[in-house]
Amino acid sequence: MPDTQINRTKTARQIEILSLIEKSPAAFAVADLCEIFHVEAATLNRDLRDLREMGLGIHSSKNKLALLRELSDRD
Repeated sequence: MPDTQINRTKTARQIEILSLIEKSPAAFAVADLCEIFHVEAATLNRDLRDLREMGLGIHSSKNKLALLRELSDRD
């Protein structure tokens, strides 16, 4: 059976990245997410750029990723 981690679509991966960052702020560095999703840093950075361009306040503090609180609290 093929590795489902490798066959993820870009959108599904981005949703999962956002979910991880929101649930565990400052727990993941880019390198951690690259390992989880089996992608290169350039791919993950493009995903983060795309999410930021959608208006999501993803930022890095001490090399760990987090979602800006005011954006994640919107109703």
